[in-house]
Amino acid sequence: MGRTSERFLPGRRSPACRDQIRHRFLFYRTPADIFSLAYPESPVPVDNLTIICRLLPQTAATKADRRRQRKFSSARWARSRNFGEDANLRMARHLIEHLKQKGHLAVAPVLHPSWGWQASDKW
Repeated sequence: MGRTSERFLPGRRSPACRDQIRHRFLFYRTPADIFSLAYPESPVPVDNLTIICRLLPQTAATKADRRRQRKFSSARWARSRNFGEDANLRMARHLIEHLKQKGHLAVAPVLHPSWGWQASDKW
């Protein structure tokens, strides 16, 4: 059946999508992948997983600063990204702990030991 990521990407049968999967998504994991890595003893059907997304909103001033940059991020954007990511990680840890106290299994991909920055040779 192939990697989990191949099963859940829309249009996966088209040649263009297969090329994207082969080159771009080689090291990405789906929610089902990361959940099964975090809880191998607790298989859960994909339809039973709930995904909670966090995002880091930006002010209009930060977005305007970012648009003016051509090579490097603006100082405002870099500070927002750095301190915002720290806040997101703290929030994820808190949410995981809260859900576990309520009896739920929870994982944040960025906090899992297998997570890391990687670069594609092609992209």
